[in-house]
Amino acid sequence: MTQAVEIQGTCEARWLPVREAFEQNFKEGLEDGASLCVTHEGRNVLDLWGGYRTDTTEHPWEEDTIVCVTSTTKIMTTLCTLIQVDRGLLDLDEKVSTYWPEFAQGGKESATLRHVLTHRAGVPGLKTPVPSRTLGDWDAVIGLIEKESAWWEPGTVACYHAIHFGYILGELIRRTSGKTPRAFLHNEVASKIGADFSIGVREKPDIGRLAALALRFSPGDDDSTMRPQVGASYSLEPEKPSW
Repeated sequence: MTQAVEIQGTCEARWLPVREAFEQNFKEGLEDGASLCVTHEGRNVLDLWGGYRTDTTEHPWEEDTIVCVTSTTKIMTTLCTLIQVDRGLLDLDEKVSTYWPEFAQGGKESATLRHVLTHRAGVPGLKTPVPSRTLGDWDAVIGLIEKESAWWEPGTVACYHAIHFGYILGELIRRTSGKTPRAFLHNEVASKIGADFSIGVREKPDIGRLAALALRFSPGDDDSTMRPQVGASYSLEPEKPSW
C-alpha cells in the first residue's frame, strides 16, 4: 500500500528530522501503518502515527491503536517477576521446583530462577512440535514444559527461550501470587501507572483497535519459498486464551 499518508501527532522542532524519516517510510512503501513515540529526559518529544492498521484503508491507524510487541513482553514479565523477588516471594537463586514441584522432571531439577531470567534454564523449546493454537491454553503449555526433558544441564548453556521464558516466569508469578501473569501485570503495574499494555488481548476493547502484522522480505531472500510474499499482511485472530 503506497500512497500519501497524513502523519498525525506532535513533534518538537529539534526532532523534525525524525518526523521526516518516519514520513519517508510511508512514501517509499516501507510502512502501511505505524506509530512512533520518543521520550527524552522524562518527557515525550515526539508522538506520531499514520497510515492504516489493516491492509485496507477502512481502518486508519489511530492514537490508541495497539500492536503485538512480541518479545518486548519479556521485559514486562521480568518486571512482574522482580516485584515478587522484591516482596520476598521469589528468590533468584532458588530452584524453580521449590515453587513449582512438577517442573522437577527430565533433568530440569537444578534450574533456578536466575537460570530462567538469563535464558539458561535448558528448555528453550519443545522437541515435539505443537499447534500454535495450543499456546493459548496455559495449563496445556505448562504441562508440556513440565514433561519436557532438559536439552542440556541447566546453567551450562545460554540459549534464547523465545516462548518458554514467559510461561515459566508466568507460572512462578501465578504460584506465588495467585494471579495469572495477565492479571498480575494489569493489577500491579499497568493500572497503577496508566500504561496501555497487556499480556494478550481482550476481546473488548482491544480487538477493535489491534493492528495486523505486515511481514516484508527482500526479493533476494534465499529461503523465499518458505516466507510470506512481499507485502503480505496477517490479521491477528486470537482465540480466548486461558491466561
